Formats: sequence, structure tokens, C-alpha cells
Amino acid sequence: MVKIASYETEFAENYNKNGQAQPLHWVVRGTPFALTLARTNAGDWNVKCSLVLAKDHSAVPVLEKQPLTYSVLDQRRNAQNATVTCKIHVLSSQLNNSFFKIKVTVVNEATGKTEETFTQAIKSVSKPAQIRRRKQELENPGLHKRGVKRARSEDVFASLQEIKKQQETQMEILKKILNNQPIGAINPVMATALQPDMPRLKRVKKESEET
Repeated sequence: MVKIASYETEFAENYNKNGQAQPLHWVVRGTPFALTLARTNAGDWNVKCSLVLAKDHSAVPVLEKQPLTYSVLDQRRNAQNATVTCKIHVLSSQLNNSFFKIKVTVVNEATGKTEETFTQAIKSVSKPAQIRRRKQELENPGLHKRGVKRARSEDVFASLQEIKKQQETQMEILKKILNNQPIGAINPVMATALQPDMPRLKRVKKESEET
């Protein structure tokens, strides 16, 4: 029997799966991490690894290169342990929020018997900073909520600033009309956008001249 005895990854936490806490290992793309395999039977063994989706164990599609590369140490006859050094490479952007597992297949060269096992769930990120941020969120649970709230506040502020800018531009255009200056000199984009309002603006101009 073959099993994963230990993991050497950047960071590990528990996540909720079907109401149960399950381990989740974080790794950085292109950065090596290690698995230690342990077995109880003897004989030469041949280890093969592949990257699969955690949810259904389906194979991860290949882009420019294989999604997983690996090397195996200590496949000697009767060795009880073997170390597998792995790297996860660039994946499809559609899989950014996915969890993965590594499927480990071991073939006993003497008997031809094949055994399979899967690692615990793995999350692959592009930058170490993403792991540091996740650690901070776990150490301070309110940090994530504040970050989301701050982001929303910044979006609202940006929208208000845009509205203010549009109002200021409209006032400048109105002044240009009242002074018989071409509105395109202010902002061609806004001038085009305000074309439907031109009859009303000209009426305001006419009324101002009559008073």
C-alpha cells in the first residue's frame, strides 16, 4: 500500500468541504514543493504523477507545457520512502479559483501491480504575496471584510468623482455656449455626449440674452 506520508508546501490551512474541515496546501506556480511517499510492500517501484482537479479527479488540460513536472528520489528496491519534488506551471485562467490534487500512480516492477493515491487539496497561486495576504487574513479575520468594504468605498468615491467631473464639464460647456464659443474646445467626448441636450442649452442661452 502506498500513501502520502508528508507534505512540504508553502502554507497549509483547513477549508470547509461538505461541512467538514479538509486540509488545503498553498503553492506558488513554478516553485518546487515536496511530497514524501511511504509504502509497505517491497520491490522496485516506478512512480508517476499527474495534476487533476480536486472536485472530480479529472485531468487538468495541457497549455504550452505540462501543468505538472516532477522528479522522484529514492526509488530503490525495498526503499520504504520516496521523495517527489513537484512544480505546478501556468494553468488556464478558467482554473484560477480551482483546487487541485496530484494523482500518484506506483507500479511494482516485480509484480506489475499498480496502486494509486491522491494528495490532499492544493491551491496554486502566481505570487508569494497572495500567500502572505491569506496568512494575515487568517490571523486577523476582520482584515478580509475591511478590505472588501474599503474596495467598495473606493469604487463609490471614484463614481462620485466621475459624476462631479461630468457636472463641471457640463457647466464649462454651458458657459462656452453663453459666450458664443465652440463647445468642442472644452472636451470633444463630452460635447458629443451632450448633443441631445443642445436645444435646451441654447434655450437657456436665449433666455439669458433676453433678460
